[in-house]
Amino acid sequence: MKAEWKIIACAALALPLLAVSADARGTKKKQNNYYKTSITGYLYNQKGDEFKKEKIKTDEVIQAILVQIGKKDVWKAKSCDIIMQFGDNEDSLATISWWLYHKDKTVPQKVRIDGMIGLTKGATYSAVVRRKFTAKGDNEKASWQFVFADFMVNASGYKMDASLAGSTDVTIKGLKDGDESKNVVTPGYLNNLKLRTSGAMVTGDDDPGSVDVKVKGRISNADMEEANEFTPPANN
Repeated sequence: MKAEWKIIACAALALPLLAVSADARGTKKKQNNYYKTSITGYLYNQKGDEFKKEKIKTDEVIQAILVQIGKKDVWKAKSCDIIMQFGDNEDSLATISWWLYHKDKTVPQKVRIDGMIGLTKGATYSAVVRRKFTAKGDNEKASWQFVFADFMVNASGYKMDASLAGSTDVTIKGLKDGDESKNVVTPGYLNNLKLRTSGAMVTGDDDPGSVDVKVKGRISNADMEEANEFTPPANN
């Protein structure tokens, strides 16, 4: 990992765990709440009369998290994924929980990392949305364009603080009435989500940079929910 980045300390985010089921609505309905995440970009370091352009890579962020949770000598960054967990809501930034998932053929593991990574609506966040429903009204597609989302990484000295603009495409299925005589309504569930962002970031030393945060694929609810949850020691 490159030299430590120093910025004003970011407050740890403690987001609530979303209660979702791997197969809550039947085996034929694909609910997908967990998405692999890439974090890439560039940092510009001033070196005398010149500056050095340094790449930001997802594996570097993962390595910093591994140090933070005490797994740097046990797990390899390339065997891990940063996971965003979204709720069953058309507004993708409404609630996000963060995980590190360790791929292992025998015993896959997961770790909550909400305090190390955060993507939230900033104080000046603004968005517009386009919604489309099917003829029967049981599926919804929502496309968002937004600006001024707050993004941060704060793990083992590897720190960044950014403001992002981007877009999300969200597909919610199962939005239809149940038994009207009993006032039962079937809630929708998240079927698919795409997230693309880019923005500017700065360090405490006033080094500027750019960062892109994107969804790069899904991991099944079953795989995530069946993985063993690892709790780091308190001193990490």
